[in-house]
Amino acid sequence: MGANELKEIFSEYYNHFKNNRLFKTTMRSYFIIAFVVFLAYALVMVLNIYHAAITQLTAAEQKMLTQAETTNDFILRNINSTANSILEEETTALDAMSKPYDPYLSYNTSSLVSKMKLTSNAIDKVYFFNFRDDCIYTAENPVYTSKDFPDKQLLELISGSRIYTINFPHILKYEENNDIKEKRTLVSLYKYSDTSCMAVFVDSDKFNSMVNADFESGAQEMSILNSDGTVISSTDPELFGKSMADDMIVKSIQSSQKKSGYKNHFGRIYCFRQSDTLNSLYICSFRSSSVIVSYIWQIVLIIIFAMLLGIFYLISSIRLSMSIFRPFKELRRDVFDTLGLELNDEKDEVGTKKD
Repeated sequence: MGANELKEIFSEYYNHFKNNRLFKTTMRSYFIIAFVVFLAYALVMVLNIYHAAITQLTAAEQKMLTQAETTNDFILRNINSTANSILEEETTALDAMSKPYDPYLSYNTSSLVSKMKLTSNAIDKVYFFNFRDDCIYTAENPVYTSKDFPDKQLLELISGSRIYTINFPHILKYEENNDIKEKRTLVSLYKYSDTSCMAVFVDSDKFNSMVNADFESGAQEMSILNSDGTVISSTDPELFGKSMADDMIVKSIQSSQKKSGYKNHFGRIYCFRQSDTLNSLYICSFRSSSVIVSYIWQIVLIIIFAMLLGIFYLISSIRLSMSIFRPFKELRRDVFDTLGLELNDEKDEVGTKKD
């Protein structure tokens, strides 16, 4: 088919579409129906890809949450086991919490803390409090009294805590090179009596690096919440220690009665897992738009395919319409010639001679 012939076909189609009412109404309806069908096809395919991607990502997120729970469980149980064994077997720990200050006891306490750190590499610091004799061993500095201890909030926490307070977020204030510094920590308190307590600290940054190892992408976020909704671990350090009990998505997850799953909330997909053993809530989230960006090429190809279908339908409809309407010209011309009419413009309204 030459260029001139193709041009003639399109010109003829345009004239039909412009002047022939029946042709215009029929072909416009058919084309709109076809366009809607192709568009619906493209949207269905895009939605299928989106939901398939969401399914894969949520399954992957659940695996990472399970891994985070396993890691968290291992770290905290290891610390708890170490602390309990020290309280039950080491007289040095009990002496530090019950006897007056003694330089030899201070040295033994430092050795005991070093031993505890070797047992569990998650342990960062260990303090022993003897409030009856007003003596606090930190194994790093001279023995403190309550008056000169740099972290007054920790003293208040101990006085108001239960026998066991496990995994509580705390900004520890400690002395180093004659300066007072701060560190995000998770503290576990083991109160032997009202006047005796051992505090075991975990560096929150180290803890985060261990449980959030798979959440290094900026599009993902992961947090671990205690039963009261307090954030003990998060890829966003600004959330550390904050209460999320009033957060809408946390409320929604806790009220769902599901142990694991995901929710869509304001353009973010939240995957969650509730732990029975540690009474914690694990939440990770990612932007739903990141899924579209990840599969943009597949989506673009589907849209292009739908557009090509529309173009092919348009071309085929032109050829089909010509084959339907062209015979009417010959019929009209024969009728006009039989009747002896000379309305040439109407005789040549549609079709071509070669039909």
